[in-house]
This record gives sequence, structure tokens and C-alpha cells, in this order.
Amino acid sequence: MSALVLTCRHISALNAMDFEQAIALVKEKSRGQGNELSTLEEVVLEAAWKDITYEEIGKERGVKPNTLKAYASGRLWKSLGALLNQKVRKKSFKKLLIAAIESGQLTATENNPLSRETEQSNRAGVTVSTVGARLPDVAEFYGRANELRDLKKLVESHACVLLVGVQGIGKKSLVSKLIQTQALPFSKILWKPLHHKPDVYGLEAELLELLETSEGNRPLISYLRKDTHLLIFDGFDSILEQKDGLRTIDSRYISLVRRIVEETPSQVICISEEPIEDFDVLILRGDAISYTLRGLKVADAEQMFESSFGVNVEEVVESVGGNPLLLKQIAAWSKESVQIDPSLVNRATVQRGVVKNWHEQVLASDYLSELDRQLLDTIAQTENGIPYSQLLTQYPNAAHRISRLLAMGLAHQKIEESGTPNLEVDAFFRKHLLAHS
Repeated sequence: MSALVLTCRHISALNAMDFEQAIALVKEKSRGQGNELSTLEEVVLEAAWKDITYEEIGKERGVKPNTLKAYASGRLWKSLGALLNQKVRKKSFKKLLIAAIESGQLTATENNPLSRETEQSNRAGVTVSTVGARLPDVAEFYGRANELRDLKKLVESHACVLLVGVQGIGKKSLVSKLIQTQALPFSKILWKPLHHKPDVYGLEAELLELLETSEGNRPLISYLRKDTHLLIFDGFDSILEQKDGLRTIDSRYISLVRRIVEETPSQVICISEEPIEDFDVLILRGDAISYTLRGLKVADAEQMFESSFGVNVEEVVESVGGNPLLLKQIAAWSKESVQIDPSLVNRATVQRGVVKNWHEQVLASDYLSELDRQLLDTIAQTENGIPYSQLLTQYPNAAHRISRLLAMGLAHQKIEESGTPNLEVDAFFRKHLLAHS
């Protein structure tokens, strides 16, 4: 295990560190002491990190505050106290963790997200340099042959690609698989998380840091002109802001991306949970394109359920829209249940425990407007979907919002035998919507 050597750059990275980075280190060190953090304990620590109440984080994550308070027990703080060698409470967690890293008391392995740089080589021998995040593990990567081929072609033919998909659909895994296994024409690949919402000047500084510049205070663009880089902005939707009831992106970020792809040989992939209005137009001569990632097909998902007894994979895939994250959770639950009682492997039972909170999070997200929710509720009212023309009759000015819901994968278009397009939502999502209507 190598110590985390601190420089001014490291301290800057620590100050900008987001919760995902922090929790990855805590989980790694806790696991080394024989303590495995539960999902709800992670939510408790997220509230501590953001300095918000359990009510606020509960609403954000779709968990009841009382449930979180039950997990905010002495056991959690005691185990963290043993990790940091001092008394830890909700109010002091973030400060003490950062202090432990800065002092060298808490060290990181070479592959830890807090390391200055993680390097890997893909098939072409290209160095993959990341800071603030490590590449998603693709050891359990199912299917996606077509999507991988599509993304590779888009990256090769467009200066900027916006990869869109709902939470858990596998966006980061797909990009990680691409850069780890495909021969790409880049001298260096930089993966930059944006979940800590840096301002545009801070983002430029962090990118300069990634480039390991040592030639004074030259602008970012001048360094990117030297070679062919691939920049991956993870969580691009994190920097969207609410303006006049719409989710928009600050023009300064667009200007930065545009300059990168227009004035240098570098290319950009932006990973986002929601579409960005007129993205290809905003980038102008940067030749941008949006690509929506859908769920797994049944044949690919079946690999996850090989040893699960009594699971109708087709029904499960349909009900969660092929979401890989949810499918993995359901597969794990069903395999555990087999050891207890095969009769417990019931689709609705599995989903009730695994999927419900995810649906709550989707509906509570900033990227859904009140009109979006009304459209989803209306679509859910009809068992076999609603004709597109009928929905437009009810909501005459909603064509753009409907297209957006389709792009996000929250609604789907199905062409009937008559040739009429019907709009529908996934089976279990429909049940959830009806229960709350």
C-alpha cells in the first residue's frame, strides 16, 4: 500500500473531492478492517458529508428519514472512529476524514479514487489517466456489443458525443469498456467527474492539473493543441441549472467544450442522465451528437440469472426497462433467496424491495418538470399505452417534452399493427405511477 503523497495539487483535489470519492476510500478501508458498509449507512454518510438533514437526503434518495436514523447508530460511528482513531459524529465526519488524508494518517492504494493518477493501457497502448475517480469495473459487463460498436463509431466520427441515459443504465461502464478494450486514436485519455459542480475556471484548472503541465500559466487550449486527447466529462448534467422553469447549461461551459473540439485535435464525451436541449446546435462546428443508451436485451440479461431458480427473466427485464444496475440487484437477491426458499423468488416481491426507491428517485429528480410527471401519469393510465396523437391532443404543446421522455428511456414508443405509434412505460414503473396518482 503506497502512501498518498500530498502536494498543492493534491490538496486542491481534496478540497474539490466529492462524496463518491470519499465513500470509495472509506469503504475500502472499512472492508480492510472487516466492516462492510450497508447501502443505507452510505446514505447516512452522504447526509453527513453534505451537511444536510436525514429528511433532506431521504427525499433525495427515496428513503424514510426514520429508517436512516436507525442506521445512524453507534455501531457506524464507532467503526469510523476506529478507522480515524478519534470520536466521529455526523457533524465532524467530513472534516475529520479530509484531515486524516491530508495528514497522511489515512493512505490510499494506487487504484484508489483519491490517488493523484490511475493509469491503465488499452489495446492500443494508450495511457488512461484519471483523477478524482477510477474507471468503472467492467469485469461483469453483459452484452452491449452493438452499443459498444456504435459508441466507437461516434467517437471516431464526431468531435463531441453526449451519452444520455437514466441512472444505472450503464453509461460509465460502456465508456470504460470502450477505452479499456478498443484501439482508439488518442495519446491520452482524461476522465473528469463533475459531480462537485466546479465553476468553469475551476474546471479549466483541474484539467490543467490532469495534463501535468509544467510550462507556466499558459491557457488550457494551448496545451490541448499539442496532442490528441479524449476528455470524458462524467456527470455533465450536474452543472445544469434551473432557469425560467427549464434545465439549462451555463453558456461558459458550452463555450469551453466548443473551444476544445473546434480549436484543438482533442475530442469530448459528456456523460449525462438527461438530454441537453439543442446540444448539437450549441457546439456548432464541433460536430456534436447525442446518443441515448437503452436497457439490456433479454439475451444479455439472462447471463446474470444463470443460477436463479424460477425467475422469468423476460418479465423482469421488461419491468425495469433492462436497467443493468437494477437487474444485478434483483439477480443477487434472487440467488440469495434460492438458498432460503425457492417460492420467495417472486418478481413483484423482488421489485418491491429493489426498484421502488429507484422510481421514487427518478420522479423526485430535478430533470423532471411537473409537465413531465403529468405526461408519465397519463401514459400509465392506459394498460396497453396511449396513442401518440391522443396524448398530443390532451397536451398540445408537449411534443418536445414527450421526445425528451423517450430520449431518457422513461417512456417507450411501440408501433401497433395499424401503424399507429403508442407510448407506454415499463410494467413496474406503470404500477408505481398508478399507485401515486
